[in-house]
Amino acid sequence: MNELLDTERVYVEELLCILEGYAAEMDNPLMTHLISTGLQNKKDVLFGNMEEIYHFHNRIFLRELENYIDCPELVGRCFLERVEELQIYEKYCQNKPRSESLWRQCSDCPFFQECQKKLDHKLSLDSYLLKPVQRITKYQLLLKEMLKYSKSCEGAEDLQEALSSILGILKAVNDSMHLIAITGYEGNLSDLGKLLMQGSFSVWTDHKKGHAKVKDLARFKPMQRHLFLHEKAVLFCKKREENGEGYEKAPSYSFKQSLNMTAVGITENVKGDAKKFEIWYNAREEVYIVQAPTPEVKAAWVSEIRKVLTSQLQACREASQHRALEQSHSLPLPAPAGTSPSKGNTKNVRKLEERKTDPLNLEGYVGPALLPRPPEKGRDDAVTSSTSESSALSKKRFTLQSFAALKGQKASPTSPDKKAKRHQVKSDPTPFGSRGSRIVFLPSLSPFGHMLPFGWEPCVYGRCAGGVDICGQLPGAGAPGDPHPASV
Repeated sequence: MNELLDTERVYVEELLCILEGYAAEMDNPLMTHLISTGLQNKKDVLFGNMEEIYHFHNRIFLRELENYIDCPELVGRCFLERVEELQIYEKYCQNKPRSESLWRQCSDCPFFQECQKKLDHKLSLDSYLLKPVQRITKYQLLLKEMLKYSKSCEGAEDLQEALSSILGILKAVNDSMHLIAITGYEGNLSDLGKLLMQGSFSVWTDHKKGHAKVKDLARFKPMQRHLFLHEKAVLFCKKREENGEGYEKAPSYSFKQSLNMTAVGITENVKGDAKKFEIWYNAREEVYIVQAPTPEVKAAWVSEIRKVLTSQLQACREASQHRALEQSHSLPLPAPAGTSPSKGNTKNVRKLEERKTDPLNLEGYVGPALLPRPPEKGRDDAVTSSTSESSALSKKRFTLQSFAALKGQKASPTSPDKKAKRHQVKSDPTPFGSRGSRIVFLPSLSPFGHMLPFGWEPCVYGRCAGGVDICGQLPGAGAPGDPHPASV
């Protein structure tokens, strides 16, 4: 705790010294003649948001840290309360390449030499411009040391959470440094949502469209690509190393293509390599076989992509339920012909009212609708499924796809050994809950000859063959287009 406070006080003093000894002097009329042309009006580029960082630490963070001097085991709370404010370091780090480039162009300027002489500094300005970067990195080292000796204390959980928060900030800073190096992307990167992950991979392509020779070459020859996973898209870029020193040697990324996450699917395991997985697009029109550096990196990426696709599916479900609820409340009550509700039809009107207000009832049911069974444990994980029971034994691969990809995927024919005649199910292809949709149901047979009850509707996702899928069907219970519970 003493080291944390002592280094924090020194850090605040050094920031003040740079701001007064260099930044303020750039506005001093007496020093103007020493400033070179390339340095004029470039104070914001050179110092970034250092002044904002100084005010936060001097006025807020240092004082709050000093409040925990008698109970150092609880200092994690201070970091947790100021996580959002500490994100100002991301802006500083993003500006650092520009600052470094300007310094290299003007480092021999007489202005810097005069300021260094007045301050009696042994180190030049560029060493002090690194202080904020070094400080945000230092916090995680100090928290690790404090956590090591506070495992049985009251604030151990807060320290662990504070450490995770600082590591998250460092990851965001590192990711943002790569993100600003992307060139050739015509849109606005901020429209793609939060950057979740980034990294370099070997990538093979296998597209349905294109010249045969080009397809074969792409299939067997890997490309080195740097992937950026956002909430709404995944970008494929080509990494280019730059010549130079310091930040000027940092790589740049030439944009190649992007895939919208609403049409993306993944296959977690690729036969023959534990480090490979598939990213496919538009119902496998485009397939990208991605090889990670290690199985751990692959697992992290697959997990993050699964989270994005699952959140999209949940959002679609909630939107469908909301539309269905709105429609049920807006259905008109038909008046009985020739009679009054007060003369023997009170019960019928009451039933109509109940149907109107019940969100589980949808227009178009023939006969009594069967209420869905309570979801079984693990049903939320039904978004990930094998293609079929037999293929699961042979291929042993796991497939996950987004809501839009499932909806647009063509149904695959049933296997010859499981052909079963079934009555045609006539229905509006519009997903249930959409305005104006009306579904008519006819009895249907499952592949095993079981009669399916009235009130079941075709799977709106268009794919259910084999194991548990997004529709929630059990293995072997149906094929594409088979009826499924209306609530699914």
